[in-house]
Amino acid sequence: MEGEPILKKTLYTVAVMLAAWTAFIGVVSMVAVLVTTHAVAAPGALPASETTQGPLQTMPPAKGNAPALPHLPSNSHAQPI
Repeated sequence: MEGEPILKKTLYTVAVMLAAWTAFIGVVSMVAVLVTTHAVAAPGALPASETTQGPLQTMPPAKGNAPALPHLPSNSHAQPI
């Protein structure tokens, strides 16, 4: 790029930097989505692609009353385990 006008060099540099940052942010975003999706997935849950195949299987209804959950204060963010 020797002998090129400074404006052309600047625009080329800006375009290269923009493409590099776009690729970098894209990769970081994809990693973040994969990590958080894995972190919030239910243990032992099947991926959505596997749950839509075949007949729907459901558990029979529970007999008796559902177990009571422990009382949590209204301002608590804790969740029962």
